[in-house]
Amino acid sequence: CRRRDGKSSPNGCVQGCELAGALSHNRPVCGNFKADQEACTVSGPSPAPLPPPGPDGDDPQPSPAPTPSPRELLNEGVSCGNICKGSGSRSRGGDCLFCGAGQCCAHIDWYRGVPGCEKAEGIAQAVCGNFS
Repeated sequence: CRRRDGKSSPNGCVQGCELAGALSHNRPVCGNFKADQEACTVSGPSPAPLPPPGPDGDDPQPSPAPTPSPRELLNEGVSCGNICKGSGSRSRGGDCLFCGAGQCCAHIDWYRGVPGCEKAEGIAQAVCGNFS
């Protein structure tokens, strides 16, 4: 996804890239940028309507599984440098949507004093975690 893929436009945004609008750069990156709820309009045909409830009034489809709250750490221990930090000498860790309420940090972020990476001393590769 690219940052522009997550921005609403007259044509909608790219499905699965709804959260990519928060990226700090325009380079395409792989990651989980799908929003829990419809975050932008998507052009095209309307989805098929749901079937009517069963004879006892119950919903014929099972309830969806609860989705994690954005206040929770997501993808703990998963490499996040390419998703959250970008590349180059000015890349830095810290808060990242991919990590939920956590941060994407490595030792260099602790060394540089990046806010949210206070406990990342000794972390060789940038990963999601609670480092503040």
